[in-house]
Amino acid sequence: MPDFCLRQGREKKQMKTLESVAGRRLSLIFTPLLWVLGVILLAGGIAGGISYLVDFPGQPLWCLIMDLVFFPLFGFYLLNLKIVWGGDQELYVRGFTKRITVPYSQIAEVRYEWWFMRAANPVIKVTFKEPTRFGRKVRFFPRHTFEGWFHWVHPDMLFLREKIRATAAIAGKEIR
Repeated sequence: MPDFCLRQGREKKQMKTLESVAGRRLSLIFTPLLWVLGVILLAGGIAGGISYLVDFPGQPLWCLIMDLVFFPLFGFYLLNLKIVWGGDQELYVRGFTKRITVPYSQIAEVRYEWWFMRAANPVIKVTFKEPTRFGRKVRFFPRHTFEGWFHWVHPDMLFLREKIRATAAIAGKEIR
């Protein structure tokens, strides 16, 4: 396991809360509300699909597809969004209960999620070089800015890419 993974969750007493980190909040402030919506969609979709099969067998098939496929998948997607802060040397990531810090040198790639490519507030996907407690990828909605509407690249994505370049330049490596 990489050295930086040893800090994940075991140093809770020493780790600062995300709100006290001197840095830049990258994720949307309403991410916990999206988690609640995800739980509602996940549970509601499964319950709706079961009630469709048991109570309303004559309903159209698209109702069953929406209840058993679309709602749970979209709910699961919302539950996997993270809260992200960018510090000077590290990226701070928080889920429901887990928190990790990842040095910028351990980030392999930052890009848009393909299906939100040109939305005004796209989903940003950060891919790590090594697996973390959240896996190799973390997704988050960036904070809403009017700047994001008028630029081709969201300002938070530019911030992350600049931090990665600066870290790579210090280490003497070139990145694409």
